[in-house]
Parts: sequence; structure tokens; C-alpha cells
Amino acid sequence: MATGTGDKKALLVTVITPARQVLSQEAGFLLVPASDGEMGIQPGHAAMVAALGTGLLRIDTLDGAKKFIAVRGGFLQVKKGEANVLTQEAVAGEEVDAAKVGAEVTALEAQSGGDNKPKPETREALAWARAKQKANTARKG
Repeated sequence: MATGTGDKKALLVTVITPARQVLSQEAGFLLVPASDGEMGIQPGHAAMVAALGTGLLRIDTLDGAKKFIAVRGGFLQVKKGEANVLTQEAVAGEEVDAAKVGAEVTALEAQSGGDNKPKPETREALAWARAKQKANTARKG
């Protein structure tokens, strides 16, 4: 078992918000929504820091399962067998109320009125709602 001290076979993934720790799990792979595109992290990855956008984290656990967490911006820090995600908001797929977030997406899409240039706050709220929706849908396979 990895302890976050540089084991090349596992990566200790921690997801933290100001309110709570959402996840602390050993993984074989982590996919993050970096601000400039998706980024994959494997055990043994070089130390780094990256800005995150709003989107979906995918954690491939050591037993082969996949976990999905919606994140709303933040930062990724990778060092010595650890990947720490610090984000303003994070919601695991199993925590998402599918009906509620579906209604949220519908309302925000209607609010943007099909406008190609919705207000920045509407665009960000819609991106966050869609990330939560994807986390919920992806966990079901």
C-alpha cells in the first residue's frame, strides 16, 4: 500500500474544499480538468502545480473502479506520490441529486436563451452544473 511517500505503484489522491475533505484514496491514475485542457497523472509523476478549471476528476482506484468528482476550479499539486486537489467546490458523483442538477442545467440553458455569448456568471454556473451532471452520469457506467 502506498503512503504518499513516493511509491511508484500508487498515487495518494486527496480532494479538499474549504468546507471538507471530499476524498483521500490511493489510485493508479488521475485525470484532472486543467485550465488549458485535461491532464493525466500517474504514480511517479514529476512534482508540479497546475491551475484547474471547472470539470470532472476521474480517479482510477487500485482495485480497477473509477470514481468521478465534479470540481469548480482550484489547483493541483503533485509531489512524492501524492496528488492534492484544492478546489472551491467539489461534489462526488454519488452525492449529486440527478433530478435537481438536471433542472438546474435546463434553467441555466433557458436563461442563456441560446445566446452564443451568455453572461460570464451564467456560463460558469452552467459549466458547474454540467460537471455535476457528468459526475453523476459517469459513475453509473
